[in-house]
Amino acid sequence: PKSALALARAEADIRQVNGFVSGFASNNWAVSGKLTTDGNAILCNDPHLEHLQPSLFYLMRIKGAGFDTYGVAFPGEPFLVLGHTRKLAWAATTTEADVQDIYVEKLNPENPNQYLYKGEWKDFVEREEEIRVRVGFTNKFKVKKLKVRHTLHGPVMNDTLKNLPPKTPPLAVRWTGWDFCRDLRVFEALVSTRSKDEFLARFEKLNREKPVELMNIAVMYNILMKGKSVDDFKKAMDTIVVPNQNWLAADADGHIAYIPGGLVPIRSKGRGMLPVPGWTGDYEWTGFIPLMELPLMIDPERGYIATANNEVVDMEWYPYTFASNYSNGWRAARIEELLRKEQPLDVEKMRKIQNDIYSKEGESFAPMIVKAAEKKGASDPRVKQAIEYLKSWDYQTGTDSVASSIYYTTMKHLYENVLRGYFEPEFYQAYLSSPAASNMVQKWLYHREETFFQDKYGKSRAKGIDDALAYALEQAVETLTRQLGRDMSNWQWGKLHFISWSHPFGIGPMKKMNIGPFPEIGADQTVRNASFSGQGKTPFADTDGPVLRHIMNMGKPDEALMVIDGSESGRYLDPHYSDLHKLWLESRYHTAVMDEAAVKKNAKSVLTLEP
Repeated sequence: PKSALALARAEADIRQVNGFVSGFASNNWAVSGKLTTDGNAILCNDPHLEHLQPSLFYLMRIKGAGFDTYGVAFPGEPFLVLGHTRKLAWAATTTEADVQDIYVEKLNPENPNQYLYKGEWKDFVEREEEIRVRVGFTNKFKVKKLKVRHTLHGPVMNDTLKNLPPKTPPLAVRWTGWDFCRDLRVFEALVSTRSKDEFLARFEKLNREKPVELMNIAVMYNILMKGKSVDDFKKAMDTIVVPNQNWLAADADGHIAYIPGGLVPIRSKGRGMLPVPGWTGDYEWTGFIPLMELPLMIDPERGYIATANNEVVDMEWYPYTFASNYSNGWRAARIEELLRKEQPLDVEKMRKIQNDIYSKEGESFAPMIVKAAEKKGASDPRVKQAIEYLKSWDYQTGTDSVASSIYYTTMKHLYENVLRGYFEPEFYQAYLSSPAASNMVQKWLYHREETFFQDKYGKSRAKGIDDALAYALEQAVETLTRQLGRDMSNWQWGKLHFISWSHPFGIGPMKKMNIGPFPEIGADQTVRNASFSGQGKTPFADTDGPVLRHIMNMGKPDEALMVIDGSESGRYLDPHYSDLHKLWLESRYHTAVMDEAAVKKNAKSVLTLEP
């Protein structure tokens, strides 16, 4: 347990340092022409990542050398990560596919340089890695050398995770990111060689024995960025190793398709949810799920496909392990609800769906809070007033909503109370720091798992769900009173829920490089996702959400709508440093014109780069 706790803390630290507070994000959907007003397919996408200044994405068009593509890139990369050609559009969300395993290795008690595998002691393979670290703001670097041990399952984590208990056995990580293709011989060569040159020599030998078909995300993007059809999309999906994503496509002929491209292992035993013994050889990867056996969907009869990090296949009947740690499904449920309700669909309706701020989560749990509080018999007039706000809530999470403030503050206290009450103190903070904490408690609440709400270690002394909900509401009223005053009409959501774009240098005298804060509509798990950590002094500050909004009518390539969450320029005094933030905040878009004459006619300036 202590080793598991150390791993959980390490993950929390990594997320905190890198800003990856939320583990679940992004929406995409596509509808065929049978559901639209003009008969054209429409694709929509809004990936949810951290809000930064400048933005994580750069909006651009690439034309030349066979490419004519509009979309977004990570600055400095030559590929458009998400976007469209004139005939094909593609989108992505995270699948939560299980593509990692941890193997617990058994050390030789007489030789710490060996581990056991199938009854035989094997030597660790040790490789020296060099990391160049820049010295301050100079062009000088210092080299840090790391020695990394490998077993035949992958690198051993113990040497870099210094907080593991002293007697923790070697923990080796197997990950698809170390595969170059579907041929397992290449991975075996990688983990059994001590240098790049030794690996390349081994690879050349393998390739002579049997040709190796390498896969790479660059190959995928080269196909997509020249793509004309869903058939091209399918070819592209068979060339990517990582990351496994819910890839979605629509083409000008009206076809739509969903394929979670990226390698997903086939395990000889087990589901991959817990660390497994590495010495038995029983839990090896035997290959990868074939592309057309992944949980895909092509031109479904219902006419639409939607994903939002939700469950895409039922583990009960699917023959492989695909994933087990999905998001809670609120966004996906709302998107599908609106796609059914708003038919026939057009771009304007898609824009409204993409910016929808209705809380499906609140629709499910706010009535539970009301029922529990009334059952207990609230005596505090303020609690009674809070109950009335929740009763009349329309589940919209606008900046003026008082009920949103009451609901989300109640749920914040509920998560803390349940985890503190159920888990021992040393495990409590590790669970609370996990992006899956709220997801876990919500599942217990939805399925009325009373056991988890019986307080064993905390202060609420709750005996079940109703006690826990009523107590959390009382705490929320006290918290909001301290923070916003006794007048409940002043408890608007926008005073708690706001967005800022932080620049890496935006501290002290350079704070003006930051953008915001601004009151923000939406909430965690609304379609217009505005996630928050639920912790710290500003628990409802919007930490991540859509860094791109993309809507593409496949019959009108010059009328696609796109907007990124920041602006194009990273130069503080540039007029384009902050001009797109307002567009994004107000749910407006930029028209992604591809017609060459129209672009030249409306261009305000031209930048020519010469070698």
